[in-house]
Amino acid sequence: MSHTFAKGSPELHELLRWWSALDHDRATRAELRRAQGTMDVIQLPSFHDVRRRLISVGLPEPEANSDRLALVAGLLSHIKANGESSAPKAFSQGDRPAVSPIRFRQVLEAHDTDELYRRLRRVLPSADGALSVGQLASDVFHWSESVRKCWVYDYAWPQKQSI
Repeated sequence: MSHTFAKGSPELHELLRWWSALDHDRATRAELRRAQGTMDVIQLPSFHDVRRRLISVGLPEPEANSDRLALVAGLLSHIKANGESSAPKAFSQGDRPAVSPIRFRQVLEAHDTDELYRRLRRVLPSADGALSVGQLASDVFHWSESVRKCWVYDYAWPQKQSI
């Protein structure tokens, strides 16, 4: 598996610089947040900005031209603060999980990139906007059965009440 967006990688460093700049460009953030799917994202100048930046630090062009990168760019526009928690941990914190187990399962069962985009886009605000930007980027860029399993184990499933 590729190490794109791994901790300390030049790709992650550049992605974080791009994401941080969204704080000072509310119009661009809003434009990205309105995108309904990856096709909407790839038609935005901000996507091509991050794409060029990532290519300049070594991301291979086929990966930079993928729907996976559009997924990353669109979803990161919904993250307000870079925290320590993985998405599943952020979704399941508190007495009552911010994202219910049913809704979380729906995210895991997404059949394609656009469905994953739509489902995550709906639940990201539930995490109060603070989760690990790098971890989310890496997870959705490399979305696979193994990433889904990691998410299943990271989510704090509610305990069944005994009778």
